[in-house]
Amino acid sequence: MYDDRHRRRFKEIALASHKGFADEKQKSYQIDKNGNILFTHTHNHKDFEIIYIKSGSGIFYIDGEEKVFSAGDIFFINPYEIHSSVAFKDKLPLSFYCITGDLSILGDTARLSKELEEGSKKCENYLPSETNGDIAATFEKLEKYFEEKADGWEFFVAGYLHQIFGKILESGLCRKAERENKNKLFVKNVQKKYQ
Repeated sequence: MYDDRHRRRFKEIALASHKGFADEKQKSYQIDKNGNILFTHTHNHKDFEIIYIKSGSGIFYIDGEEKVFSAGDIFFINPYEIHSSVAFKDKLPLSFYCITGDLSILGDTARLSKELEEGSKKCENYLPSETNGDIAATFEKLEKYFEEKADGWEFFVAGYLHQIFGKILESGLCRKAERENKNKLFVKNVQKKYQ
């Protein structure tokens, strides 16, 4: 369940990126009970994760909640949240860009990083395309600099990440969190998908 393999990709900064793609030609994907393609296995980690859906649609499962997504939507995964996702087979191809990072990138003085890591604060998971315009535009800039890695890219990426968190806070998308039993949520999520 706990999966921090992404940390192996931390190089210059405590942030990793991943481009994902699924289409009907790929044979290596698992299929769920509804015939959808599993593209993110059920797991959690101590780092935040932001996923920007570029094309396709499907369902994200986050701590027992289901959210149907489509192109332009953004998902924010808080530390230790149990999550997985499937792509609708009839809505392929699916493509997405994901960044996963250590909260330390926000800086030692960032109160939010401590609150997120200890679980006393939680950001909204689902930012639909209709309402995430500024955040999506900033995320696309972050992706550009992260992928191109031109001189000074680390400063731009960190700056855009700060802007994203600032916009999330400014929009009231973070709130005090209730403590939940993660093991029960994990079992519930797996049962829901495979029974």
